[in-house]
Amino acid sequence: MYPKIEINVDNLIENAVKTKELCKSKGVKLSLVTKVLAGNKELVQKLVENGIDCICESRIKNLIEYKDLNIEKIDFEDEALKDIEEFENR
Repeated sequence: MYPKIEINVDNLIENAVKTKELCKSKGVKLSLVTKVLAGNKELVQKLVENGIDCICESRIKNLIEYKDLNIEKIDFEDEALKDIEEFENR
């Protein structure tokens, strides 16, 4: 009886496809923040196959898990550290 999230994969993929169409029409890349997916590589792979342009992740272990996916990956933690360094050097 712990909290859990149920993900309707078909609806999630349908939303990704529709969102991708909107983004593409405006020249915008569609990025996936994988937080709630908790390293679920199978689901991330399905989303990548259906139009996601970039994976955004803050956990290195998850980025390593996604290493074989042929897609741009952004490490939020690394980006945050760069922002802090830039701010401190002003």
